[in-house]
Amino acid sequence: MATSDIVVSIALGGPSFAFATLENVVIHTVNAHLIVHLSAGSDWGPGFSESRVNSWISKHCHGRVTLNRNHLRVQPGSPGVLGAHLSNFHVCEAAGWCANPASKFVLMAANVLLLRHGLEQHVASHSLSFCIHQSSCADATLQSVTQNWAWRSALDMISWEAKEPSTSSLLHQIRHSARTRNDSVVVNFAWVARYVELLRSGHLLPTWLPGPLAHMPHEGSFYPVRIIRDFVQRGFQGSVFAAALQRQQASQSHSCPCCGLYGTNSTWSSLGSCCLEELLLPTFVWQRHPGMLRTAVPPSILRLWVNLHTANNASRVICELIAASRGLGHLFGVKVPHFYSGKVSHLIREARASRWCRPGPSVQTS
Repeated sequence: MATSDIVVSIALGGPSFAFATLENVVIHTVNAHLIVHLSAGSDWGPGFSESRVNSWISKHCHGRVTLNRNHLRVQPGSPGVLGAHLSNFHVCEAAGWCANPASKFVLMAANVLLLRHGLEQHVASHSLSFCIHQSSCADATLQSVTQNWAWRSALDMISWEAKEPSTSSLLHQIRHSARTRNDSVVVNFAWVARYVELLRSGHLLPTWLPGPLAHMPHEGSFYPVRIIRDFVQRGFQGSVFAAALQRQQASQSHSCPCCGLYGTNSTWSSLGSCCLEELLLPTFVWQRHPGMLRTAVPPSILRLWVNLHTANNASRVICELIAASRGLGHLFGVKVPHFYSGKVSHLIREARASRWCRPGPSVQTS
């Protein structure tokens, strides 16, 4: 499969780091097409406009980047996140980039930053990304980068061998759980209880089965375009989830975008269940295309929960992660809190220029 058949969907929302995010993905990819969605109603800050984005794309992106003319309102924990990526998929279809059924569609968030090259080759070489639950495959809490054991422990949890067939703990866990249809970690996760209750009720049969259910981070996840197309046609169009997206876009209130979907007035109880991009896509694959999970790999982005307030601390984190990523076959970037995105993007550029991130031994993983 050619890397030119890779399409990266980027949902941008927020001010100054938008260009940093886009520049970062452009720098770390070679042939992939990038489709960019700009959230409606975002506070982009002074001097930011769609025309400026177009001008920047024309100057720097050599025809690889397309700006989506449709602008949905996107906020964390809302149907708009999935809506933005599906809107980008429609652009992909219209442009003909998704005509090849084997093409892959990669989801990226506004605060995702790539650390190294190779994502396109990785995506082209694997069937799709999958894991049962977010904490088992893509989260790392690194409160202290001065303690080597903290890095070792966190990275060991998501380590796996790049060569097939792999017997690493992570891939074995993902594929074994998928094969045995063991979704207990999701069913018992209170954060998505409303979603679990809805599907377990059987009210969405025959389109959505009561199980198994998955909850996978969308950042760095990827699927063959034929799977996305099937999901849109069989799983989303005309569904209660599509109706929830329509209600969110029509509503003037941002407080509880999924209260109508789950029949509640509690924003908190429905918030996790409103992250449809992390619930519906992996669940659809598990229920309707389970055979593909025999060769699935984890998402390619590490969700990094770490204190980056000081410059020295942030520099250390990025240096360590760049080194560590060389030993983790599937890890190509990080997701950081939005307010760190500009800083981290700058640090990655500095590291690429070798101004302070000196070569050294990679962090060892078991």
